[in-house]
Parts: sequence; C-alpha cells; structure tokens
Amino acid sequence: MSNNLSTNRLHPLSLLLMSIIFLMAVFLKLPLIKLTLIYFVFLPYLFQGDPNPKQDFKKISYISLAVLLLMIMKIIYAHESIQVILTYGLRMFFLFSISTFAFAAIDFDKIFNYLMATGKLKVNWGYSLLLAMNSLQLLKCEQERISFNAKLRQLRWHQRYFIFFPVLVFAIRHSERGAMALVTRGLRSDRIFYNVNYPTKRDRIILISYFLLTLTFFLVG
Repeated sequence: MSNNLSTNRLHPLSLLLMSIIFLMAVFLKLPLIKLTLIYFVFLPYLFQGDPNPKQDFKKISYISLAVLLLMIMKIIYAHESIQVILTYGLRMFFLFSISTFAFAAIDFDKIFNYLMATGKLKVNWGYSLLLAMNSLQLLKCEQERISFNAKLRQLRWHQRYFIFFPVLVFAIRHSERGAMALVTRGLRSDRIFYNVNYPTKRDRIILISYFLLTLTFFLVG
C-alpha cells in the first residue's frame, strides 16, 4: 500500500543519495567555488522538517570549533599558505555540516521500509538493521536517565563510571526482547507493508538534476 509524502519534503532516500553525491564531490576535490554552489543548492532540502534554530546553532558552533582546531593543526604541522588553509577549512566545514544535518534530517526507518517493501532488501536484514539503529537512541536515553539519577544522588565523578553496567544490562535485555519480537512477527518475503513512502516524480527530477549539475562541474574545467 503506497502512502506518498503529503508535504513538499524530499523522500529520505533522495536526501541520502544527494548526500552521497555531495560527499563524493568533496573527496574528489571539486573546485571550491563549484563545491560552494552545490552546497547551498543542497542545504535547504535538509531543513524541510520542523525547524529548531537553537539546536542547529549549537551544531554549527561545534562544527566550526572542530574545523578551527583542524586549521590550527594544519598551520602548526603542515606550514601551508593561508589560502590553502582557508580552502581546507571550508571543505572540512562543508563536509562536517552536510554529514551532521543529513544524518539528522534523513529518516532511515522510511528508507528501510521502502527497500523492504520493494524487495531490494531482505525483510530479516531490514528489521535487524532497524532494531540496531533504534537501539542506539534507546541506549542514549537510558544513559541520560541513569546519569540524571546519579546527579540526584550526588555521586562523585569517579563513581559515575559504574553507570556503564546498568546500561550494559539494559542493552542485553533490549537485544533479547528485540530478537523475540523479530521471531514473533513472522518475518517472510511475502510480508505486506503498510504506510510505505515511495519516491515521487519530483524526487527523481531533483535528484537527477543535482547529479547532472555536479557531473557538469566535474566535466567542465
């Protein structure tokens, strides 16, 4: 049963493929001016969800700090010119920012559901990957809850290392429950999927246009 996205957002699979295209352009050292152009063409599509300016500003701050440290290390150890260092810093900023915002914007659950529904990914592999990815978020929430309880109990910093063991117990318990859930769902190749989001014609047009734009920049000197 199809259920296309009702909004103007791009399909998560399109966002993932566009991210890969951009990262390839970075690693293949596309000229900086052209890289900047495809960066600002792609960036608005990563902010189509619910805006969170405070969280986005925090991410930009961390990325900028990391890039600044890399530039300082390059100045100290590589002894490159200012122009080379600035070019390196901008490339690293583009790389880190696209990677960070793409990971936050892409709904991998929808990608796996689409791939399983279309037969491009085995059902048992897809659900196992979904279980593993969702487990990371659950472990993070559990770790934050235990850390908060440790602060309430006024534990010293060296005593908080022991919160690793409750998190480990939670991980083992969650993996057992996840394995039981996979078995009881009766995973089969003929399983029917509901609420599957399929890429639209608009997705394909934007993805192909972005790929052709990037390819043209590589071919035209």
